[in-house]
Amino acid sequence: MKNLAFLCTVVAMFVVLCSIPSYAVAQTAKSRGNANSGKPVKDTKNKPKPKPSGNTEANKSSILKNAFSFHGGINLVTDGGSFGIDAFPNINFNPAGKRFSANAGPMYQLRQAGGSLQQVFGARANARYQILPGLYANAGWETVNLPNPRYIQPDVKDPATAATLEPQRVTTNRLPLGAGFTQRLFGINVDVAVMYDLLYRKSTSPYTTPYVFRGGVFLGSGKRNKNKSK
Repeated sequence: MKNLAFLCTVVAMFVVLCSIPSYAVAQTAKSRGNANSGKPVKDTKNKPKPKPSGNTEANKSSILKNAFSFHGGINLVTDGGSFGIDAFPNINFNPAGKRFSANAGPMYQLRQAGGSLQQVFGARANARYQILPGLYANAGWETVNLPNPRYIQPDVKDPATAATLEPQRVTTNRLPLGAGFTQRLFGINVDVAVMYDLLYRKSTSPYTTPYVFRGGVFLGSGKRNKNKSK
C-alpha cells in the first residue's frame, strides 16, 4: 500500500509540473491579445496628404476659362411697326453651375420699314438670370445706326426741301428689359424673348413702339454649361 501511495503522489506531482508551463504560455498569449486589442497607433510618417480644396487659384482659373465661349445667332425682330432679321455673333460668359450668363458682340440687321429695305449696324449686350429651367429674365443694351425715318430726300425741283435739318442716318441707344424662354433642340438653342425699351421716346426714336419681340436660333463653340442652381 505504501508503494502504491508513493506512486500516486509522484504521478500527481508530475501532472502538476507539466501543467505549469502550459498555464504560463496561455497567460502570456492572453496578455499579448489584450495588448493588441487596444487602439492602433497612428503612423504619422505615412499620413496621407490632404486633398487640395476646390477654391485653389488653378481651379478658379480653369473655371473662369471654361466659362467663355463663342456663339452666333440669327434673330427675327419686330417692334410691331417694322420687321427685321439680324446676325449676332457674340462672346458668351456662362460660369458652370450658375444662373447668371451674359453675352456681347456686333450686330447686323436687314430691316423692312416705311416701305423700304434698310441696313442697320450696331452692337448688343445681354445679361440673363435663370428663373426656372428655360425661363430667364433679361436686361440688354443696344447701340444701333439706322436710316432716319424723319429724313426728307431733297427735291432738286424745290430748293426749299434742301433746308431740312434731319440727318440721313441716326444712332440711337436702347435699354430693353423683359423675359424670355430658351430650349435646346437637336443641338441648337431656340430662343424667344419679349422686352420693353426703357429709353424709348416717341418724338425722337426711329422705332414705332417701345416693345421688342425677338426670336431666333443660336449655335455655340464648345460644350454649354448646364445651369444648376446654387
